[in-house]
Amino acid sequence: AALLLPRLIQRALWPLAAVGSFSLTAYLLHIVLVTDGWEYFIGSEPTMTVKEQIGVLLGLQAALIVVAMVIVWVWRSGPAERALRFLSRP
Repeated sequence: AALLLPRLIQRALWPLAAVGSFSLTAYLLHIVLVTDGWEYFIGSEPTMTVKEQIGVLLGLQAALIVVAMVIVWVWRSGPAERALRFLSRP
């Protein structure tokens, strides 16, 4: 049953697999958005409640999953992964 389970839920897990193959780009985007983007869009003063901040971060994660799905569907890997692959070739 454990061996058949991934085949049965493969489509449901595809968004997570897309983020997994987009992981370096996802980490870089997340760092930029949380550090620089947060201050640019929200401000440096903590005017949001913790629940609002969690909502914004969950929204960022949902947007990241959608972007990862589109990019992996079109190009099979993210731009940072492709750049790293290009730089590591002999």
